[in-house]
Amino acid sequence: DYTQTFTAANGCDSVVTLHLTILPLPTPGITGVTTVCEGQTATLTATGGVSYLWEDGTATASLGATESGVYTVTVTNADGCTATASATVTVNPLPEVAITGSTYICPGGSTVLTATGAASYMWSNGSTNAAIPVNAFGQYSVIGTSAEGCFSTASVTVLVPQPPVITITGSTDLCAGESTTLTATGCVSYMWSNGSTDSAITVNSAGNWQVIGYNENNCSNMASVTVNVWQPAATDLYITSFDSCYMWFGTPRCESGDYTHTLQTIHGCDSVITLHLTLEEAITTEFSATACDSYTWNGATYSQSGNYTQTFTAVNGNDSIVTLHLTVNTSVPVEFADSTCTAYVWNGQTYTATGDYMQTLTAANGCDSVVTLHLRSEEHTSELQS
Repeated sequence: DYTQTFTAANGCDSVVTLHLTILPLPTPGITGVTTVCEGQTATLTATGGVSYLWEDGTATASLGATESGVYTVTVTNADGCTATASATVTVNPLPEVAITGSTYICPGGSTVLTATGAASYMWSNGSTNAAIPVNAFGQYSVIGTSAEGCFSTASVTVLVPQPPVITITGSTDLCAGESTTLTATGCVSYMWSNGSTDSAITVNSAGNWQVIGYNENNCSNMASVTVNVWQPAATDLYITSFDSCYMWFGTPRCESGDYTHTLQTIHGCDSVITLHLTLEEAITTEFSATACDSYTWNGATYSQSGNYTQTFTAVNGNDSIVTLHLTVNTSVPVEFADSTCTAYVWNGQTYTATGDYMQTLTAANGCDSVVTLHLRSEEHTSELQS
């Protein structure tokens, strides 16, 4: 209690007594994690009162902070007294993790993938190095952690494309004195075995020509062709003909001499053929012959009358044409019957029994005539003369 004396207007003392009560202030506090990573929330919780009011108007004990800064809360106790408390929140940025290195590797090759932007790393293959070697197709991921403990990820897909397919076009068969252009396709750059880096080269000599081609990923492959150079062909043909003319590539040649004709080989080169032609006259001979039933001449059998020709080679090498004038007679069979008593004599042959008997006689045309006797034996003897 506090007393003070005052003088009233009437001049009398006025004693004033103050009964003073001083209420205690609340003891505010803020708890919670005040350091988080970007994308996380720092939950601040105020204590020490019965009601709370944050600077952003939030009237709850807890506040979610997503940005760096100072967060102040007014705490009110049961007596209505207030006090403030503040907390500093730090939101650390995520590391900007990146992967560098070629994502294309040639078959049999390799690449190095390097992670940047963080303080430490953990790759999907288990490596904790910043850089890893890669030689196979697949997706490769890395988790990068900053010095403040924040992390982010990055990934790349490594491709192993097929090697380029190189095609070489151009003629590979040349005639002597000609040239050809060999053109490589399927790549973006080339290196020929003769040192040329052009896609096409001119070739005029025989040999194996190789080219290495590189695609846009610098992967390479090789192709090769063999070029042949063919010399002109020359052929001599010696012919002796017994005809009046010899047909030479559609043209009759009726005199002995040398004739040339030019053809193309299978490779398209000239092939000169020279014909050395000798025309000879054939020797002709005729003869006549008569035969029974058939006639065999030089392995050929003839059964009808007529003129037949065969060609032989004479001693001088010339053809010898022989003509046969052939007459073919036909054998005539004859049959007769007779009877006899005891014995039957026919052309000096004696027969005593009934039966069929044959004899071969010569007919008037000179051919064999087969005569058949049908004999019946009786008691009398008779004789047949012929």
